Amino acid sequence: MQYLCNKYCTPENQHLYPTEPEQRGTVDRLLFFDMGTLTYAIKEYFRPKQFEGLPPDAEKENLLKQSLDYLDGVLETVEGGYLTGDKLTIADLAVLASLTELDAMGYAYKCYGNVTRWSNKLR
Repeated sequence: MQYLCNKYCTPENQHLYPTEPEQRGTVDRLLFFDMGTLTYAIKEYFRPKQFEGLPPDAEKENLLKQSLDYLDGVLETVEGGYLTGDKLTIADLAVLASLTELDAMGYAYKCYGNVTRWSNKLR
């Protein structure tokens, strides 16, 4: 997504991946969280179910909950309804894609109110 935005974004949609260093750094931080923490936690928790037909790994659920706690906290501190403020970015799209994996696997995260409101808004 970063490459596509770098190559094809126009001034009208530059908000997806801002060029201003501080804003871009915030988007990058959330992209790295998604890739390195949230997605990892989801995969580790559901690996037994996906590949071995076994129940999810209950010991790994704590990492997933910590990731969702962090995401819920991020959403609590920003104003504007998106992960970085009042404009949609590729960080929103990446994290939402990861959450759809939880939906597909039947994992309930409704207790994370900010995450639930944000994901419903984006859908």
